[in-house]
Amino acid sequence: VPGLHTWKKQFAGKEKYNSARNLLKGTYELRSALSYVRSPFMESSEMPEPPEDHHLSGTPDKRYLYGVSKAYETRWEKVIKASTSIDTELLEGEVLFGSDIRGKFENLIKLRQELYYNILLHLELINPDDDTTLTSNEKKTKRKILYGRGNEKDEFFNKIKEAISEIEDVLRPFITKL
Repeated sequence: VPGLHTWKKQFAGKEKYNSARNLLKGTYELRSALSYVRSPFMESSEMPEPPEDHHLSGTPDKRYLYGVSKAYETRWEKVIKASTSIDTELLEGEVLFGSDIRGKFENLIKLRQELYYNILLHLELINPDDDTTLTSNEKKTKRKILYGRGNEKDEFFNKIKEAISEIEDVLRPFITKL
């Protein structure tokens, strides 16, 4: 039955289009969230004061640690939301595109994890009760990951763009076909 075959082909094409579109949208949301987290400017309104009975309510350094950690926690929520969206869509993507699609997201996921690690490291370094120290080269590397410069010299963001480009190379053809 030729009509049924054509309908099945159109339906499968539409499913792949929608999945590719949703995966790319989630990827771009993650890129945006990572950029937001890396913003070097943190407004005082982002950094709340700890409650009086909180263990970090004592010294100015401890109150600063509390505020910065809460700011990063709030910023990271956007990363979690975008990552969850991608994870959900990847299940559908594996059905439609094969299991290799998940591997295309590995570099982006590793970069997300690297940023998270550097946030935790930063919080350790500003904790007055922690004796973690870094060499000047280690501090420089951490700053390059933690803070976005918003230009072509931002090596970490360039890595994010490269990881996204790998994803686009696989998914973009399914969007342009329809």
